[in-house]
Amino acid sequence: MYIDSEQLLICVRHQANIELQLFQAIDQLRREILRQKPPRAFGVFQHIKWMRQELEGQIFKTIEASRNA
Repeated sequence: MYIDSEQLLICVRHQANIELQLFQAIDQLRREILRQKPPRAFGVFQHIKWMRQELEGQIFKTIEASRNA
């Protein structure tokens, strides 16, 4: 199956948009948790921070892939 570069770019942009929305949702969740119960939320905060770093890495890889396409 052949996928031209325009189709690939559309797919990569769509994936990046989904990842950005997920990144924003995680960030909003982190803010909400910290606002409600900061002392109990530390472990959750650390997990969300890790998830955010993973997403940032994935978004960076997606952007690099779109540049190289």
